[in-house]
Amino acid sequence: IILMHLDGLKRIDTTYGCKQGDRTLLVVTEVLNNVFHCELDIVARIARDEFCIFLSGITATQASALGEILREQIKQKQGPLALEYVVTVKIGIAMIPIKQDTTPNEIDGMCRTAKEAVARARYHSREVGKGVDVVTLM
Repeated sequence: IILMHLDGLKRIDTTYGCKQGDRTLLVVTEVLNNVFHCELDIVARIARDEFCIFLSGITATQASALGEILREQIKQKQGPLALEYVVTVKIGIAMIPIKQDTTPNEIDGMCRTAKEAVARARYHSREVGKGVDVVTLM
C-alpha cells in the first residue's frame, strides 16, 4: 500500500480558492493514472489531500521506486503549464503479503503502518530538514 499526502493543498484552497485546489487535484490524478496503470492497481482518494494506492505483485524496492517516480512526476508538473502553485508529496509505504485469508485487521494494520510512514516523511522534511519524501515500513 502506498499512502500519499499532498502538502500545500490546504494552503492553495484557502489562498486561491477551491477551484484552484481542484485544478491541482486533476493534475495529480493525471500523474497517478500515468504511474499506476496496471489493471490490478487500485487508486483511491481517501481525503481532500490524501490518496491510497493498493499494489500487488511487487517488492518493497519496486514500491519505493514507484513512489519516487510519482513524487518526481508531480514535482515536474510545477510551473505555469500545469500546477501554478506548489504542492509537495509525502509518501508512506507499507508492505504485507496479501493472501486469500488476509483479515481486515491485517489490512487495517497495513494502513496504520503506511500512515506512520507518511508522518515520518513529513516530520523529516519539516523538522529535520532531510527532505525525506518516501518512507517504507514493513
